[in-house]
Order: sequence, then C-alpha cells, then structure tokens
Amino acid sequence: MDNVKVSYKILIMVIIAAVGMAIVGVRGAVSIQNANEQMARMYEDDMRSVELLGQACEKMRTIQVRSMQVIADASRLEELSKSQAKDIDDMEALLGEYASLAAGDGNDAAVQEMMGYWASFRRSMPAVMSAVKSGGSEAGIAEYDRAARQDTVKLRDSLTALSNATRDAAFEANQQNAADGQSAITLMLITTVVCMIIQLGFSWKLINAIKQPLGIMLHVCDKLSKGNFMVKTAPSDRGDEFGDVQRGLYDMTLAVSKLLKNFSRTTEQIAASSQQLNSSSMESANAATAVAQSVADAATVVIQQQGSVDSGTHSIAAITESVEGISREAAEVSANAEQAAEKASSGNGVVGASVSQIQSVEETVRLTAELVDKLGERSQEIGAIVDTISDLAGQTNLLALNAAIEAARAGEQGRGFAVVAEEVRKLAEQSGMAAQQIAGLIGSIQEDTGKAVDSMNSGRDAVAKGAESVEGLRQVFEEINVLVVQVSDKINHMSRSVAAVARQAEGITSQMNEIDKGAKHVADNMQSISAATEQQSASAQEVASASDALARQAQEVQENLQKFQF
Repeated sequence: MDNVKVSYKILIMVIIAAVGMAIVGVRGAVSIQNANEQMARMYEDDMRSVELLGQACEKMRTIQVRSMQVIADASRLEELSKSQAKDIDDMEALLGEYASLAAGDGNDAAVQEMMGYWASFRRSMPAVMSAVKSGGSEAGIAEYDRAARQDTVKLRDSLTALSNATRDAAFEANQQNAADGQSAITLMLITTVVCMIIQLGFSWKLINAIKQPLGIMLHVCDKLSKGNFMVKTAPSDRGDEFGDVQRGLYDMTLAVSKLLKNFSRTTEQIAASSQQLNSSSMESANAATAVAQSVADAATVVIQQQGSVDSGTHSIAAITESVEGISREAAEVSANAEQAAEKASSGNGVVGASVSQIQSVEETVRLTAELVDKLGERSQEIGAIVDTISDLAGQTNLLALNAAIEAARAGEQGRGFAVVAEEVRKLAEQSGMAAQQIAGLIGSIQEDTGKAVDSMNSGRDAVAKGAESVEGLRQVFEEINVLVVQVSDKINHMSRSVAAVARQAEGITSQMNEIDKGAKHVADNMQSISAATEQQSASAQEVASASDALARQAQEVQENLQKFQF
C-alpha cells in the first residue's frame, strides 16, 4: 500500500464498494428472477393443472348425470346423447391439455393410468345410452352397474389423486420458493456485511497510510520551524505522493543543513581570514616603516660597496691566473685516470674468463658425482638381486633334500630320481656360494662408490669455494673499474668546471664594473622607495581597520547560525 498512489488507493476503495454493490444487486436480481420463474411455473403449470383437473371432474359428473337422466327419462335419449358426446369431447380436450402440462413432472405413470381409466369411462357411458335405447331403463341400469359405475369411481379417484399431487407439488414449490428467498436474503446480508467489513478495513488502512506520513512530515516541519535541520532518519521508500513529499522534504532538509554547514565554515574562514588580514596589515605597516629605515641604511651601504667592488676586481684577476694552473694539472690527472681504467677493464676480462673455466669444472664435477651416485644405486639393485638368488638357492637346496628323502622312500624305483636330486642340491650349493661371492664384491663396490661420492662432493665444494673466491675477485675488479671511471669522470668534470670558473671570473670582472654603475643608480632610487614605503604603511593601517569590521560582522553571523541545529 505504501507504494500505491493516493488516487489509486481511492480508486481501489471505490472499486471495492462498487463490486460489493454489484454482488448484492446481481444476487438480489438472480433471486428475484428465480422467484418469478418459480411463481410463473407454479401458476402456469401447477395451478392450471389443478384447474384442468377440477373442470375434468365436473365434466365427468356431467357425463355421469347425462347417463342417469337417460335411465330416468328415455324420451330424452337423443338430446342427452348429443350433450354427452359434446361433454366427452370437452373432457378429452381438458385431459389432453393436462397431459401436456404434466409431462416430465414425475407423475407420468399416474397420468397414463388416469388416461386408461378415462378411455374405459368414455366407452362405458355411451354404452349405457345404447342399452337404454335398446332395452329400456332396466337395461341401462344393468349396463351402468356392470361397468360404468366402477369406471366412474376409478376415474374420479384418479383425478382426485392427481389433483392432490398437483396441490402438494405447488405447496412444495411455494415452500422451496420461500426457502430460496430466505437464503437469498441471508446471502445478501452476509455479502453486504463482508463488503462493509472489507470497505471499512481498507478505509482504515487507507486512513493510516495517509495519517502516518502526514504525522511524520508535520513532526519534521515542526523541528524545521524550531531551527533543527539535523537529519537523523533515512529517506522514505514509499512509492506514493506522500513518499515523494517526504523525500522532497528530506532532500530539502539535507540541502539546507549542508548550506548552513557550508555557510558556517565560510563565516569561520572569513573571521579567521579577517583576523589574519588584520595581523598581516599591521605587520605590513610595521614592515613598511622598517623598510624605510632599511632603505636609508642601504644607501650608506651602497656607497661603501663601491669601494669593495674595486678591491674585488683586483682579487678576481689573481683568481683567474690560479684557475688556469689548476686546469692544466687536471688535464694530466684525467689522462692518468683513463690509463688506470683501461688496466682495470683488462684485469676484469681475465678474471671473467677464470670464473667461466671454474664454473665449467664445477659443472663437470657435478655431473661425475651424479654418475657415481647412480652407480651406487645400481650396485644396491644388484645386491638385492643377489639376495634373491641366494634365497632361491637355499629353497632349491631344501627342495633337493626333500626330493632325496622321497626317493629313499621309493626304494629301487626312486634311485634315478635321487641322483637327480643330489645333482640339484650340488648346483644349489654352488649357486649359493657364487651369490655370496657376488654379494662380497658388490659390498666392496658399494664401499668404493661411497668413498668416490664423498671425494666428488669434497671436490665439488672446493670448486664451488674457488668459484666464489674468483667471483669475489671479479667483483672487486669491477668495483675498481667503476671507481676509476668515476674518478676519470669527476676529473673531466672538474676540468670543465675550472674552465667555466675561468670564464666566469672574466665575466665577474665585467659585472663588477656594471655593479659599480648600478650601485650609483640604486642610491638614487632609494629616496623614491622610502616615499612609497610610507604611503604603503598608511594603506596597511586602512586595511587593518576594514578587516577588523569584517571580523565583527562574521562573528555576528556565527552567533545567528548558533540558533540552528544542522
């Protein structure tokens, strides 16, 4: 709900009310329509059926009366026969209409039974007329008692039963209609109550959704009216208009707070700057006064400087001669340094070749040591194989002994097998002795190999130490070469510097003459500078007064800003 626009919230509330009213209206209209249909069916079917059955009963009695009248007065036979025939046709039409109305209402069997009774009745009553016509009243009474009476009772009872059933159906339909009406009323009431509850709940939620953000905004506005611009809450995440207003109020508060902070810092800076400006202006005034005094002193010094310049000119001439001598000696030292650099470079090359040869020897010793190590490993593998052969010889000897024992048990038949077993035993003993000799030789080889490995390791260590020593010697030669090159560079640089000094000494001589001329010009300008300095001192005092006023105004602004919280 917080992210729904207020217009949409009101529209939802209106839609809920409209839907509730539509449900109630549609339900009421459907209930009324059902009641009307049931009333129409009850009137058109049930009541019409009762009416038709009542008229049929009257016609049945009329037909019966016609027959009784003929029995009582045979002279009226023709008249009454025509009337009875017409009544029979009318009753046939009434029963046909009733049968069409009653079709499909659950009484089809009773209707068929009634129509059967009616067929018998419509045959028996004209038969009474025929009996009276042929045999008189007694014959008519006999025919009536024979069939017409029983057919009349059956038809009457059937019509009465159908009429009662139709009335019962109409009563049940009325009861059902009343029950449906009451159910419709109850459902409409429940629907109305539910819609009202939903409407009230949504209205309450809508009121809270409007009231809560308004309360927050009023609280914020009250704090702002009291000068409190400190932002302590996060911006609203609502998506409606109140969320937009809250975020706008939050942004405005944040912007005003930032503005006040910047304004406060600016006023503090203005106050501090005005104080510094005041101090600087006072210092400038004092400095201007001091400058005026210094200018007067400088004029005196300039006059004294002219005499010093003359003495300096003579001294520079002597310096120029000394610099030329130093330049010649520096050229000789530079030549000697270049020769030393060449010797050091040659020695470095020889040492480098020695280092390469020693490294080659070290690599050869390392490879030889690896080969000796592998030889020791192979001798150990051979020793393991010899141990296996010795074990096999022992097992073969044991098998030969067992074979000799079995041959002895076999007697004469096992003598040949015993000879073979003896030969196998001898071969096994010889194999065992040979294996022991090989094991001894392998042990000696392993011992000699170990000594060779130790010797190789010692030689490799000695070669490595020699390589390190030669490498250190090479580094020393490189350092000597670097130092010699540096000395040569410095001597060359010194030669160039001496030449530059000589050139500068000549320039200084000419500049001394210019300084002498300038000193005279400076003395003339000192008086003008003294007057300008006094004017600057007066301006600095005016600036000090203005900065003091600016500091007071900044203090007043800071006092006003203290009324706000930001």
